[in-house]
Amino acid sequence: MIHQTAIVDENSKIADDVEIGPYTVIGADVEIGSGSRIGPHVVINGPTKIGKNNRIFQFASVGEDPQDLKFSGEKSYLEIGDNNTVREFVTISRGTADGGGATRIGNDNLLMAYVHIAHDCQIGNHIIFLILLPVPDMLKLVIMQYLVVLRWCTSFQKLVHIVLPVWAQLLIRMCRRILLLQVIMVRQVVLTRLA
Repeated sequence: MIHQTAIVDENSKIADDVEIGPYTVIGADVEIGSGSRIGPHVVINGPTKIGKNNRIFQFASVGEDPQDLKFSGEKSYLEIGDNNTVREFVTISRGTADGGGATRIGNDNLLMAYVHIAHDCQIGNHIIFLILLPVPDMLKLVIMQYLVVLRWCTSFQKLVHIVLPVWAQLLIRMCRRILLLQVIMVRQVVLTRLA
C-alpha cells in the first residue's frame, strides 16, 4: 500500500506488498523488495536496491549523494540486504568512485536512531549500531562482518575491518562469565537445600 501523499518515481521498482507511508519520497532507480515497510517522511534516492522485509522508520535519508568533496556526480550505488531495521533520522550515503562505487549493508542489521553510514562502507550481517554512532565520512572503507555490536560514540580509523574473530573472543568471555554465574547459582541452591 502506497499512501496517497507519497511521491514515488515511475522509474522505481516497488514490490506489490511494500508499504510506503505519508509524505515519503522514492526517487528514480530505487528497487524495494517484498515485505518491506517504509515509514512516513522517508527519502530514498537511487541507484539504491533494498532487499526483502526491511523496515525503514520516519525521517531516514537513504541513498543520497555521498558527503565527499571529491564526488562529482559519477554513478554510485547503495545495496541493502534483507531483514534490516533502519530507525529514525538514520542517513546512509551511496558509494564513491574512489571507494569502489558502492555502499553495502548485509542482512539482519539494526541501525538505531541518528546513525550515519558513510559512503563506501561495507557492512556485514547481524550488526547493531547503537544510537548516535557516526561511521564518519572521512573513512575510505569500513568493513564489518557478522555479529558485531557497536556502542554509542565508537570511533574508527581509516581502512578498518571488524570481523568475527574479535567478536568471537568477546562472546567466549561472555559465555564463560555466564557459565561461571550459573555454576555459582547452582552451588548456592544446593547449599541452601542442604542447610
